[in-house]
Amino acid sequence: MKIEKLNENKLKVIFSSKELEENNISIHSFLANSKESRKFFLAILNIANEDLNFRLNTSQITYDTISFSNKYFVIIIKKVHADAPISSNNVFYKFNNIDDLFEFCDTIKNALSSIEFDSTLYQYDCDTNKNSSVYFLKFDFSNLDISSINKILAVISEFKNFIKFSKLALSHFEEFSTAIIKNSAIQSL
Repeated sequence: MKIEKLNENKLKVIFSSKELEENNISIHSFLANSKESRKFFLAILNIANEDLNFRLNTSQITYDTISFSNKYFVIIIKKVHADAPISSNNVFYKFNNIDDLFEFCDTIKNALSSIEFDSTLYQYDCDTNKNSSVYFLKFDFSNLDISSINKILAVISEFKNFIKFSKLALSHFEEFSTAIIKNSAIQSL
C-alpha cells in the first residue's frame, strides 16, 4: 500500500486486491462499505495521521475510489468542512438494513412535507450470493431552488451516512446496483 499526502486536505492511497484479501475483504464488500472495509479504511486514516500528519480534527471526509481491473485501487480522500456546500445535484444516503431506511424516510416525510423533491431507492448486493444487501437513497436537487435545497440539507445533515460519489464512482455504482423505486422513493415508503 502506498499513501501519499497531496496537500493539507487531500490524500492518495494505492493498494491491490491482494491487500484486500489479506484483510479478509472481498471486492464487493469493499465497494459496499462493509464493516471490514470500514476497519481497513480507518487503518489507512490512522497511518496517514501518524506518518503524514493528515489530521481530520472536526473535518468530514469524502472519497473517490477508482478500480483498475479489480486488481489495483486508488482512493482519493478529501477533507471537507461540515458547512461546505454540496456541489452535486445528487446526494446519497446509505442504509445497512431496511428498518433504518424506513425510519429515515418517516423522518424526512414529516420534516419536509412542504417541499417536492425527487428520490430514488437503490439496492446494492454486498456479495455475489446476494445474501446481503445495502440500500441507497438518492436525493435529486436538480429542479430545486437554493432555499429548498438548504432546507433539505438542514434536515438530512443530522444523519451520518451521507455519501458523495464522483462521476466515475457514480457510474460504477449505477452499473452494479438496482433501482427499486425510481421516482419519489421517500414519499412511496
